[in-house]
Amino acid sequence: MVTTFILLSVIYAAIIFGEVPRMVSQQRWRELLVFSILLLPAITYSYAMTLDIILPNPTVFISKIFAPVYEQLARFLSTSHFGSF
Repeated sequence: MVTTFILLSVIYAAIIFGEVPRMVSQQRWRELLVFSILLLPAITYSYAMTLDIILPNPTVFISKIFAPVYEQLARFLSTSHFGSF
């Protein structure tokens, strides 16, 4: 567990030190914000898994978000908007 924790820390440090200075020097503030927003849950989730903390499956959360979109798209595609062939 300690080895995995250290390995994760090294990998995340390499990712951060490889990407953040470039984004700051090029003043890509939006990209830095998106990078941070995406990396923070990844770090949190991987450390929690390393520490054997039981977390909910993120697939359930993603499915709840996109289910209405899927239903609307399926309803749209099932109706005949294109005429008959």
